[in-house]
Amino acid sequence: MKLKTALITGAASAALLASSGAVAGDHYIGVFGGFATFGDDFIASASGSTTSTVYHSVAFPHTHFFTAIYGATFEEDFESGWVVGASIGTSIAPQVRGELEVAYRTFDINEGAKADAGLYLNSSKVKYSSAKYSNQETVLADFDVSSAGDINIWSFMTNLWYDFDMGNNSSAIQPFVGGGFGLARMSMNYSASMAGTFTATSVLPWSASGSTIPVTMATNNNNDDWVFAYQFGGGAAYVLGNGSSISAQYRYFGTTDAQLGLSEVSGESHNLMIGFNFPIN
Repeated sequence: MKLKTALITGAASAALLASSGAVAGDHYIGVFGGFATFGDDFIASASGSTTSTVYHSVAFPHTHFFTAIYGATFEEDFESGWVVGASIGTSIAPQVRGELEVAYRTFDINEGAKADAGLYLNSSKVKYSSAKYSNQETVLADFDVSSAGDINIWSFMTNLWYDFDMGNNSSAIQPFVGGGFGLARMSMNYSASMAGTFTATSVLPWSASGSTIPVTMATNNNNDDWVFAYQFGGGAAYVLGNGSSISAQYRYFGTTDAQLGLSEVSGESHNLMIGFNFPIN
């Protein structure tokens, strides 16, 4: 809470600074958008259990009860996405611009999760019918796996940009570098499931009928969190005759870890964008 208060206070101070410099400076509104990648991944899990039986049909026929306990781990990453945003800024010193910015980034889950599942039986008198078993534990790699979802990031930033002096008043190319900090709201909407069957039989030497175990595991993660955000980058603007400009730019955007359910996710992102600035003097 103290961190959030400090950041909000910093953003308000930057806004006041921009306003105080506006008397002698140039005001503008900017919009931008483009391609973004997401650098982090996350792990989700699911579990369950069921009680079943194996019937010994020869030599002392009886039913053997056992419990199957199973769990799955889903390893997920994200596809490339996109970013859009808008800003309002002003010149606050020679070649220095102050800016307040809001941006939105979105990334889809890379469907087809890598998933590992384990099944454990609580009785030494039961084994798996599959060839894949050891010490009553196995990886069920042949289960049907599905996953879907996305992660969305709203960011509210205070930026400073430095415009290089090209030493030629007639030059229309204006390189710039800078960065900023602020707050970001990260939200995740995610679901994954695994489904299949497994058969257990007796390890005793006489025949026994098997027990088919239906196994279904599912998990959902619909959470959001506020985190500290920062960015830096640069680019080059082409100044048009009416004082507006078009720019190509790169930005690295990052956040502290967001607690999204049981997963910690960092909002690391590489952004290639086109921007437009319009004077509002």
